[in-house]
Amino acid sequence: MTNKVKPHLAALFALLLALFIPLGASSSNDIPLALVGRWTQESTVNSRFPRNIELYKDGTGISDSMSITWKVEGKRLVMLSSLRGQSYDYNVAEAKLTLSLENLGSASYANRDSTKPANANNESDKLATANERDRASSDNVANVMKKIVVAWGDARLHGLPDRPSHGQVQKFITEAVMPAITDEINPWETQGAMKAYNPVVVQETSFDGYRTKLAATPAKKGQVQFGYFLDPSGSPVFCTAVYLHNKLGNGQNVAVKVQAMF
Repeated sequence: MTNKVKPHLAALFALLLALFIPLGASSSNDIPLALVGRWTQESTVNSRFPRNIELYKDGTGISDSMSITWKVEGKRLVMLSSLRGQSYDYNVAEAKLTLSLENLGSASYANRDSTKPANANNESDKLATANERDRASSDNVANVMKKIVVAWGDARLHGLPDRPSHGQVQKFITEAVMPAITDEINPWETQGAMKAYNPVVVQETSFDGYRTKLAATPAKKGQVQFGYFLDPSGSPVFCTAVYLHNKLGNGQNVAVKVQAMF
């Protein structure tokens, strides 16, 4: 009798244990450490694959200046961004990574961290990384504005007036734009501003995004700020801004994108 009960108790225990493990939960053990690092295609470049990839232990990263999340499913490396997703067959060994796709060939990568001489001056590497993070942050400013334009057109088709109220604009950003990007990570991983996009929307006083630019501070480096302005006719003007590590051609650290909706 005892031998018959134990398997049932074991099965019940396993079921109860599963119920207390959140679905989708992951840990550092889920991340293959051999993939973590900064990867660059070797001398023979396949333009159908990313040129530079950074994969971090927390499952975030950068692919050719674009913020991504990544994971491994079976024997495939999956990389997701706000614009697209792609999965590759992969093989990693001795600081070499090979990605391949059916009908697109393959690309070989070297790990920049492991191949660097022990006594090398890493200032150039730091600068390259800073430039890549800035590019990823700048791309977020432009890419999310594209999302706003598309979402605005869809919202207009579903009844949003072309002369909306302040409340309707705020609701549009928080409900039609933010859900698709809320989990993205700031390329600079700035303490206190880890999210790539600030959900707090600035109500502008001018069409040039002045207050949105003021919200993009060094304390929020890399995080995109949202703002909007209702012009005299009532049409909205959307603004996005981000504080960058390096100064731009105008001598400022803040990149801005302004888009009027007509």
